[in-house]
Amino acid sequence: MAKIDPNYLIGGMHGKPDKTSDTYLRQNKKTGKVYSIRRPRGPMKSSALQTSLRQRFAAVSKCSTEFVKQGREAVERGDVSPLTDAYLKVVAAFNEQTESSYLRSYVMKYHARVSETGEVSVVVDGFTFTL
Repeated sequence: MAKIDPNYLIGGMHGKPDKTSDTYLRQNKKTGKVYSIRRPRGPMKSSALQTSLRQRFAAVSKCSTEFVKQGREAVERGDVSPLTDAYLKVVAAFNEQTESSYLRSYVMKYHARVSETGEVSVVVDGFTFTL
């Protein structure tokens, strides 16, 4: 007797089956399991905690991006400054690790600090970069 696999019908599908549906489908390619979720229609409101975390992440991301951008520009110009030294130390440490794929995410995870007042800074071996 033949074994019937009902997942072959939706095996290649992911996302919404049609525009009007509020059900999302996704298949795990390794295991073959199909997952579905129903999402309520309409916009979902964020809680105060979610909003504050988004704002904090945006501030940390902005500071880390500026540190990387200004450090790269300083190295390209050939400047000799504490920023250049800190940037080169971070790049060397980033190249030695395998956990983070992007320099900015590495800076955010290991060097960005947020004070009690909400001020964001990047700290590398005593050098502090703030916006």
